[in-house]
Order: sequence, then structure tokens, then C-alpha cells
Amino acid sequence: MYGCRNPEFRKLVMALVALVSLSGCTHLLGTGFVTSPDYIELMDEAARADAARLTALRDEAQARYRTNATPENRLRLALVLSAPTAKPEDALRGKELLSTLAESESAGRSSIRRLARAKLEDVEARLALLASHQEQSNRLSSLKRQLDEANAKIEELLNIEQSMENGRRRDGGEGFAQ
Repeated sequence: MYGCRNPEFRKLVMALVALVSLSGCTHLLGTGFVTSPDYIELMDEAARADAARLTALRDEAQARYRTNATPENRLRLALVLSAPTAKPEDALRGKELLSTLAESESAGRSSIRRLARAKLEDVEARLALLASHQEQSNRLSSLKRQLDEANAKIEELLNIEQSMENGRRRDGGEGFAQ
């Protein structure tokens, strides 16, 4: 119900920011994350996007960054590249951009660095999970292959045993003919 696209939610966030600013608590804004609805909406849209829309968002963010290579545009590109549904290679590129932003003093506002650090932790955890999943999938494939080979050998042994029993029956049940 509440989300970045909900106009009531957006009004609430902006009212809260205005209230904090007017109440003299501007130090809270300086230590918080980037609260721009643009970043929030971008992360939300990228997270919900299908492959075609995510590609379009990536292309838009890349063009914007190529035109004007600001920390803000780098952050936008990194947020799109590191969306939960992004391809692993895009997520790795997003991780690189986020890492650069998180460590760079030239990234501008410290809130951009903090948002980049927070998103970087998320991306690193997701990539580690994907790597673990891939490792488990490879292990499972290997075990399945070994099981198939073992089943094939068992089948061969059962066929040999069956032919030996058929031979005994032909020979009158006394074993193999000499």
C-alpha cells in the first residue's frame, strides 16, 4: 500500500524532511541517507522491472552518466545495474561503481557515499548468495551425474545376474556347463 510511487507516501516523506529541517534538526539530514525521491523511485522501479524495462533503465542511466559524469549520475547507474533482477555481470559492474562511490572523497555529498555503502553491502551479500547457489547447483549436478553412473553400473550387474540365472535354468539348475 505504501511505496515510493504512492503520492501520499511521497508527501509524507517530504513533510517529514521539511519538519526536521524547520525544527532545527538539520544534523539528522546530514547524517542520513540520500532521501531524494528520485533515488528511491529508481531503486523501486529497477527492483520491479522486467528484463526489457531494466535494460531500458540501464541504457538511460548509462547515457545520462556518459553525458554528465557526476557522482549522482554514477549512483543512478550503479543502482540500476545492481537491481535484484539484474544480470550477474551487471550486478558486478554496479558493485564496482558503488565501491568507487563509497570510498571516493570526490563523490560529493557524504549522503551519496553512505547510500553507496549501504547498497554495496546489499549487492555483495546478494552476489555471495548467488555464488553459493551456483556452487550448490554445480555440486548437485555432479552428485546427480555420479548417481546416474552408479545406477547404470547397478543395472549392468542386475543384467549379468539375470543372464547367469537364465543360464542356470537352461543347464538344469546346476550352474554353468563345463
